[in-house]
Amino acid sequence: MSDEKARYPGFNGLGRTAAIWGVPYMAMLVVVVASMFMGVLVAFFVGPGGLLFVFLGFPVLLWFKHICETDDQGLWIMWLQFRCRFYFWQLRIRAGVNAGRAAPNFGNTSALAPLRYGRQRRVFCDFLQPLGKGERRLRELDREP
Repeated sequence: MSDEKARYPGFNGLGRTAAIWGVPYMAMLVVVVASMFMGVLVAFFVGPGGLLFVFLGFPVLLWFKHICETDDQGLWIMWLQFRCRFYFWQLRIRAGVNAGRAAPNFGNTSALAPLRYGRQRRVFCDFLQPLGKGERRLRELDREP
């Protein structure tokens, strides 16, 4: 057996979201179609001046572009935070618990982390085991030569 690691070609853009002018494609499509629909609907009731409502989507697209400048997954992260906040808000409402008395969620953040705490006993047992000299809890990725 060879100790060499298999190398696979990786391309820089494989994990990126398709974007037009820095705005994710699907988000732009939703905003443009919604603003056009709203403009036509308002023009039907108000008159030709209602077509100016089509331009209300432009500031939203600029905001999306600002969010996605440094991270192309920025809109997905915001969507996840919105969903988590809404979920926890729903839990407070359903339980009838005052927000001041409710326990902080996930260390006062609203996003969930992909952790397995509490699901398996092994996770707790591994964490409570004493470490040997020079060992770390988190293992680092192997560096390529």
